[in-house]
Amino acid sequence: MQTRITKIISSILALMLLLTVASPVISYAKDEFKTASELENQGVTTNNDNVEIDVYYKGGTHTKVIDIQQEEEKKVYVKVRVKEVGYLENTTIDFSACNFEIADDESNAGKIQTINQDKKAGVLNKIYSGP
Repeated sequence: MQTRITKIISSILALMLLLTVASPVISYAKDEFKTASELENQGVTTNNDNVEIDVYYKGGTHTKVIDIQQEEEKKVYVKVRVKEVGYLENTTIDFSACNFEIADDESNAGKIQTINQDKKAGVLNKIYSGP
């Protein structure tokens, strides 16, 4: 009887230890990673009411499964907009947490100041809006 109680208590303690270690990871994943429907319904608003930013794939979708073996277009589009009078300066777009590389195809030569492929980041030219 004593060994059975010891095994039960050991099992409960092991489970509690496992949950204690795993819960921060699960909580982080739940907070940081969006579902496909959440990505599709995300807005373009930022912490500044005058600025809108949208990141999407061709066709305006926010989720896409890409087969790297296929010769399809593998681009992510970034749309930055100043709605009213104002400007954005030294805007950096950072893809360092993504699992892809960035490249400059020079199709946006007038909009991009620099691209750092090692840091997976790009700096946009100044964006004006208004009179």
